[in-house]
Parts: sequence; C-alpha cells; structure tokens
Amino acid sequence: MELGRCRKCILLNALCDNQELGCERCFNEDEQNEQGIYVLAKEFPCRRENEVTEGFEEAFRFVLQVADGVWILHTDGDVFFELNIDFTQLGLEVIADHAIMDLSYFKDDDLGIRNMKFLKQFDTITTRWGGQFETLSEDTIRRAADYQKSTFLQAGDTKVDDEWLVLNALRCLVISHDIFEVGTNLAIRGCLDDGMPDYYQATEPELCHGRNGNCQLIALIEIIRLGGAEDVPPDRKHPADTPCSLLQVTLQTAQRLLLRGRPHSWPAVFYAVGLLQLVCNDLNCHFTSAFQLAQKRVISAVQSLVELFLYCCGDLHPLRTKLDIEWYSLMVGADAKLQIEHYQTQHDMWLENRRHRDRVFCTEDFLRHLDNYIHGFIM
Repeated sequence: MELGRCRKCILLNALCDNQELGCERCFNEDEQNEQGIYVLAKEFPCRRENEVTEGFEEAFRFVLQVADGVWILHTDGDVFFELNIDFTQLGLEVIADHAIMDLSYFKDDDLGIRNMKFLKQFDTITTRWGGQFETLSEDTIRRAADYQKSTFLQAGDTKVDDEWLVLNALRCLVISHDIFEVGTNLAIRGCLDDGMPDYYQATEPELCHGRNGNCQLIALIEIIRLGGAEDVPPDRKHPADTPCSLLQVTLQTAQRLLLRGRPHSWPAVFYAVGLLQLVCNDLNCHFTSAFQLAQKRVISAVQSLVELFLYCCGDLHPLRTKLDIEWYSLMVGADAKLQIEHYQTQHDMWLENRRHRDRVFCTEDFLRHLDNYIHGFIM
C-alpha cells in the first residue's frame, strides 16, 4: 500500500521512503536528537500527509447532523436521540439580527455573496452570541472573520489565496455551537446516557437582552427518544456541510497551506487553530458521551497541525514574548500588508493579556497558552 510522503520530506522537497513506522530521514534525525542535535525532531514526529484526518468518519460514527440544527446521537445502551435546536420560532427578522447561521442558510447563487453574508454576521457577534464568550474571545473571532473578508476583497474573486480556511473554521464553530447551546441548557450531567423521557423540551425560544448591548437568542431545544436505527430521519444535509466533513476540509487546507512553505498563510492558520480550540471545547459536552470519540480525534488532529505550524515558523509565531515582525515582513514582502497587520495584532493581543510567566518551549506549551488566549484567559 502506498503510504505517501511524510510532511518533513514534503517541506524539504525530498524523496521519502515512508514505512509504517516512519521514514529513514526522520528516524536518523530522531537518533541524532538523542545526542542533542536537531532539537525539533521530537517536536515534529514523522507523519504522513493524510494522517491528520485519518479515522474521522469512525470517530464521528455516534454523531450525525441530518439538517441544520437537527442532530442524531447514538448513545450508550444502543439508544438513539434526536436533538432539535430551532432558532426560527421567533421569526426571520430576529434571526437576521441575533443569530449566527451556517453558510448553508444563505441561498444566493453567487458564492462570494454567500460567503460575505456569512462572515458579516460576526461584525455584530455581541448582539448574537453576547455573554457566551469573553471579550477577548469575541474580538479574536471578529478579527478572524475580518481577515477572511479582506482576503476576498483583495483577491477580487472567490479564488482566495488561503482557500477560505478561516471561513471553514468559523463554519465548524457555528455548527459546534449547537452542542454548546444544548449543554448550556441541560443541567443534568450524562442525562442522555442515563435515560430520558420520550420527549423533553429543554428551553422556550427567547431573546435575552443583557448589559452593554449584549443579546442572546435562546433556541427551542427539544430532545426526542427514537425507537432505534430504523427511526433515524433521512439525511437532508449535503455531505460537504456536515461537521465531520468541514473539520476534515479545514484541517487538510491548513496543512496544505503550511506545506507550501509560504509564511503568508501563517496568520490564517493561527486563526484557524484558535477557532478549532473553541470547537474542541464545544464537543466536550457533559450531557452525553456520544461526542467523546469525535472530540478526542479533533484534539489529536489540532495537535498534529500545531506541530507542523511550529516546525514551519520556528520562533516566529504570535505566542512569543518578542515577535520579530520586521523579519516576518521581509519574508512575506511589503505587499503583504494584511498578513503583517494581523500577525502583529495576534501577537499584541496575546502579549497584552497573557500571564507574565507564560512561555512557549514546545507544542504542549503552545496549545495550553493558545487555549487560554482563545478562551479569554479564564482557564
């Protein structure tokens, strides 16, 4: 079976004799690393390009999103539940002003218009997801959407340089937010695994107004026990719009951009990794074990992506105490003003809010500090 080249050999544009246990080049570097040489070798293990999303279908086998806001969960005891998260009860005008809907909600024929309508929702995240994130998290999500809008406006068409990476990461977050909504309104830990009535309505649809202009739209949340697999409703969602598929596309795109060896993609990848950290948190739901495998697989894939990101950029990443933005500017060129501005902003926002002792020496440090940062330093 053809295993494909490992990521290190792709970056080095070298031949790869990749076997199941790794290629000879990486093995030799790991051997030398024991003697204090090639320090990055252990932080960047030998992985094939397609490993980042291997096993996703298996990991998501207990979770199926059959339509926007409609989930089927296969829980312990071979019991099926249908979750309905319905924002439409309060009318389309309320949705337009106070909900963040997935891209599939917008029906314009022009892809650019659809994408911009989706991204524009994040301009007013406080009046849509108000109170659900820390201010720093809201700012980061908003800036990520702004970055993607700017890349589209610069390109002048839908063939943007970063292949809509940030948009797809935002889509993953919007979809996983369904699960966050259910978890917020179900106080009973493990309730779907321990047993539920045949029908349970967790919430009434409501628009809640908070302080400082914050608004939160509470969806109608219903939980329906199904008799068995034969009662699962037909899949009405396009395969490309499912969380399993979108997560794979996002991870594969980020990896592909990094393997091109162009520092222009680093700001987009940094935004995407941060957004995926929020997705991982959403999948860590207390009311069922159905998402456990999916969450573990996403966490593993994000870690693999971060290994590659740090191998590509070395010390030149936003979670450094001192970011040499002049050197980054020289790498991308003076015309890359958008990338330079956002990379600098990503660093400044972390530096202003970090704890003084925070330092990044390895992948684990990076992930921990990124998690603190993307959650608004509340962890």
